[in-house]
Amino acid sequence: MPRTGQKSLTVSEKVFEEIMQERQKLSTSSKTDVGLNMFLEYLLNLHREWSKKMPRLSKFGLYDDKVGIFDSKKRQIIEVRIVDGELRCPACESDECIHIGFALSLDEVRKLMLAGEIKKPKIATL
Repeated sequence: MPRTGQKSLTVSEKVFEEIMQERQKLSTSSKTDVGLNMFLEYLLNLHREWSKKMPRLSKFGLYDDKVGIFDSKKRQIIEVRIVDGELRCPACESDECIHIGFALSLDEVRKLMLAGEIKKPKIATL
């Protein structure tokens, strides 16, 4: 049970051990929570700075009939779907959005398109 004004956080044992090792580098205090709080604040600041420099779109994965794309501006994973051989973006309700364009740039999707499993989009025939 956390103390008043505190929250508990569950992490794997491996992650906890790594955090404790880093805590020892950051703080010589004998109180674990002081060093741990410092370390977690450091991670949050690092994440904020990193997310500013992160590309807008990045590949999350390709599975079944979906292409997972992480959109850092929306801060979510967009699952572009392959429906009847065409790419569809449920987030934008479109087949001509930035997520579709990014999906088409991925080697795996291009291979599926060359194999005839995905139809070439209208824009690709120009």
